[in-house]
Amino acid sequence: MDLTQQIRNEQRHLTEINDSLASLDIAIGFLVSVGGESNRPLLEFITDTLRMDRGSLGHATGKCRLKHTKALWLLLSHERARRMQAYQQVGLMLGSLEWEPCTLALPIGSREML
Repeated sequence: MDLTQQIRNEQRHLTEINDSLASLDIAIGFLVSVGGESNRPLLEFITDTLRMDRGSLGHATGKCRLKHTKALWLLLSHERARRMQAYQQVGLMLGSLEWEPCTLALPIGSREML
């Protein structure tokens, strides 16, 4: 499995993707301001220089260098958009279902227990 697929698989939930993107946004902001050695590991920069928790950035992200930060951000942004579109399609399918009221036949005297 290639690195791109590993990163996608590690980000199982939309909240994990959002957390990872938030961490990358902060890292990118600092890199633009102060720069960094392009071959330095990204997670080392985040944890040692920025003193941030690794958060939702998975194991596969550990193979990324600072020079890969933009590509990683683009990958996760694309994955977030893809999943949000899938969730919207499921929501539209569920929204089009017609629901029938449920009627329960309760034994006499059981209504008082409710």
